Amino acid sequence: MKSLLAFGFCMSILFIGTSTALADAPSSVLQPISPYSPNNLLLQWGCDETVNDVSYSIYHRLITEDKPGPWEKVSGLELTSATQGYFKGTHNQKVEFRSAAFSKEGAEMVELADFEFAGKGSVVSAVVSIGGFSRSMQLHHNAAIQGKGCFQFSFSSHYKNEDKKDIPSDALIGLRFNKNVPTRDWSSYRYLEFYYSGNVPDGMELWIESKRIGDRSPINRFSLDGDEFNQWHSIVVDLNELLGDPENRKDIKTLAFIKPIHQIDLTKEYRMRIDAVRLWKNRDFSTTVIDDTAPPAPSNLKYKLKPISIDWTWTAPQDDLSGIQGYACFLTQDRRKPFIKKIDTTKNFISIPFLKPQAYQEYHFMVAAQNNAGIWSPVTQKSVTFRP
Repeated sequence: MKSLLAFGFCMSILFIGTSTALADAPSSVLQPISPYSPNNLLLQWGCDETVNDVSYSIYHRLITEDKPGPWEKVSGLELTSATQGYFKGTHNQKVEFRSAAFSKEGAEMVELADFEFAGKGSVVSAVVSIGGFSRSMQLHHNAAIQGKGCFQFSFSSHYKNEDKKDIPSDALIGLRFNKNVPTRDWSSYRYLEFYYSGNVPDGMELWIESKRIGDRSPINRFSLDGDEFNQWHSIVVDLNELLGDPENRKDIKTLAFIKPIHQIDLTKEYRMRIDAVRLWKNRDFSTTVIDDTAPPAPSNLKYKLKPISIDWTWTAPQDDLSGIQGYACFLTQDRRKPFIKKIDTTKNFISIPFLKPQAYQEYHFMVAAQNNAGIWSPVTQKSVTFRP
């Protein structure tokens, strides 16, 4: 429904506040991460352009059974001028990371509402196009999916289902963002993201309207994790797909969650919650699985002496999570020399140039395995004595 929509609520139109989004807002780049990582993971990031006085926030979320959890700021990496820092994970976590840059030119991400504190609850208000409904709104501090609070809207009707004939066919009830939302110009942001939960049949409808274009769509259309009742869902709206040309969203007039009254059972009470409503320029992620366990050491070391080499083999250890990336090997007569752990071979075999000594000599062969998270196994050693 990509057309300009008339707002049918019985209240004056409220505009979303002054614009703070600029087309030249910075974009950040998070350096690629290995598919598997140690629990003390070094993250590195920066801007893809020259920006003065830029700050960054780094976000992470856990992926459980391929369903995304909420985005949270990495502890200690909130609005930092640093370009690297550490994330401490736990074994077998699948984690996604993203970054956001902020400068005087603009912001890569804008929080339209986070509902963390009571003073921010006024960014939304209940609207209904007819009387006869009870409504309640509150900041709920015990049910947030992200941060310290979420917004809860409940409503019920004094009508009975048989009274629907008295209700106008286009009557609506819902929540509307008002003039306290930080930006009206969404042209430099491609994605609207937030979390939604509720027991409204088929979900509420998301209503976005600018000066040039508008759209009303069932909110479940944008869910990344299903449409079950009364559980949080991650909602991602690609505004390029929904509204077309970014110029179409330069002057946003309406952001609302509504429901046609004729589509609900008037004998029931309904509830919806929203949390962490944000605009993002992009959805560039880095994903990794945390592996904090060292692999077992190689075993069963054997050698075969050849005319100009000595060939070593061993039984490869099993790393059930990230797998074995390769092996470091070292042949020496002096065990006091440091064993440098760098991958020399990816197979459980190595051929080392070697001539059998003419006099009595003892050599020591050492091998260790590195898994794909970069963690080394204990060192396995075998000594070999050559006699004339």
